[in-house]
Amino acid sequence: MFFNNTDPKKIGLNRPKIKGGTYDEAYAFRGCLEARISGGIFTGQYVFYSAKSPKINGGEFKSDFSFYAAENPLVSGGIFSGKMSFYGTISPVIHDGNFDGNWIFCESQGALIKAGHFSCSGALSEAVRANVHGGLFNGSDFGITSRQMKITGGNFTGPGLLKCSQNALVLGGEISGPASFEQAQNIRVLLNGTIPEIRNPLSGIIAAKNIGRIVFDKEKPSDVIIIAETVGEGAPYADLINVGCIPGSPLDENQAINILKDLTTLIHSRY
Repeated sequence: MFFNNTDPKKIGLNRPKIKGGTYDEAYAFRGCLEARISGGIFTGQYVFYSAKSPKINGGEFKSDFSFYAAENPLVSGGIFSGKMSFYGTISPVIHDGNFDGNWIFCESQGALIKAGHFSCSGALSEAVRANVHGGLFNGSDFGITSRQMKITGGNFTGPGLLKCSQNALVLGGEISGPASFEQAQNIRVLLNGTIPEIRNPLSGIIAAKNIGRIVFDKEKPSDVIIIAETVGEGAPYADLINVGCIPGSPLDENQAINILKDLTTLIHSRY
């Protein structure tokens, strides 16, 4: 039902190599196999709909929903300014690229982000089991409503990190934006660094070396534990521990969870 305006000459192509040109057809390369894309300007919506194993090293993707439902895309470059690019994609791997269009990688599954510049809002919204090792994230609401996201690196300057997320695990990276973890459920954070502002998490444990500000618009939920060596504003919401007690953030998930359990036991022993 989506394919009324396709270009049948390009549908299902096997290993097309695209180095340039302008493509304004909707669904132009629908279902293509192992496309190799190093250039070109793509203005038609759903241009690589359901593509299998594309490799993207360049190109300008200006339309919405490019690479919708693609499987195993490998992104090493390109400019993605259309909204909802890579919507619902499966197992994307991102080594680099400029991502300007809002809601990129929305509802993706198993994304691995190693680098790239994300200036858009709502990147990886509703994503499931994403792993973030690096990248620059300037836009607001990164990872909003995501599930089981794991962050071990990256620079997060935009507001609203992991808003309304579920079961996220943060073990590294640099956070400089405000209003982190708002309405997050079962958030788990072990960060040997600074979190500028924590706002209204619903449940979980957050342990960081330094916290600038803690805000609860209502009473702090009993299922939230916040641990820090130093806190600026909102210190009564946190349990303070001695300097040096927050370890360097390990990359091993099981080790991190065990450390968080030990810190929780320590805090509970005080009461």
